[in-house]
Amino acid sequence: MSAQLFKMSVSQSEIPKTRRRLPHWKCDGAIYWVTFRLADSIPREMIQTWKLEREDWLSYHPESWSEMIGKEYEQRFGERIEN
Repeated sequence: MSAQLFKMSVSQSEIPKTRRRLPHWKCDGAIYWVTFRLADSIPREMIQTWKLEREDWLSYHPESWSEMIGKEYEQRFGERIEN
């Protein structure tokens, strides 16, 4: 098959992008690849440390967060851990 067959007909700037835990691109007719993280790919001790850190942070920040606190939560327990 020709590589031309798989060339996208839109520029990257036209692809809608959203973000929650990971960046997501949506494009009609596109081919998608999915990467899975296996349960044992992160050491158990590291996961336990992250859980304890999150529980501790939550004990000092009850919900009904301001926008600023919500952003801090996402930075500490979303972006940082995903990176």
